[in-house]
Amino acid sequence: MSKIKFSDLPAFPKVKGQEVKPLTLNDVKNTGLSNTGGGINEGDVIEFENSVEEMTFVQRPIRPNSDRMMYMVGVLKNNKPAWLSLGVLTRRFNTESGAMPTCEFTKEMLTFNNNEERLKHLAGKKIKGTSRVDLTYYKFTEAGVRTEELETRPTILIDYVE
Repeated sequence: MSKIKFSDLPAFPKVKGQEVKPLTLNDVKNTGLSNTGGGINEGDVIEFENSVEEMTFVQRPIRPNSDRMMYMVGVLKNNKPAWLSLGVLTRRFNTESGAMPTCEFTKEMLTFNNNEERLKHLAGKKIKGTSRVDLTYYKFTEAGVRTEELETRPTILIDYVE
């Protein structure tokens, strides 16, 4: 039985060009890797549904009228219904030698072939935001175009709740 009802999940702010669309597991299965992190802060405990069949998914453009999407899953965050960006599971930061996982948890998540495998692994589990560190990321223009300039941003590291 599902712990989270879609109607209990928080509504997204209405922004023209950023409409939210419900999805199925098949829709998010192969959405690829994403650096759109969000939905977890230091100290937060995130609990996933017991099975992927019980999970709820939505997508939303990362910027108004963008064709790039943020994919989210309904979770319990500190025992309350919330949305978690799937991108936070595979978050990577940038170095001069390339992209690197932000922590051991994201390194493990990157070993799975797709979001379906990741979410099957996480079903029934809890993760937590353990600490905040400053990591480097590429800057993006207002239009969402990546520049070659790096900037430092705070990032939450993730681990399993034992």
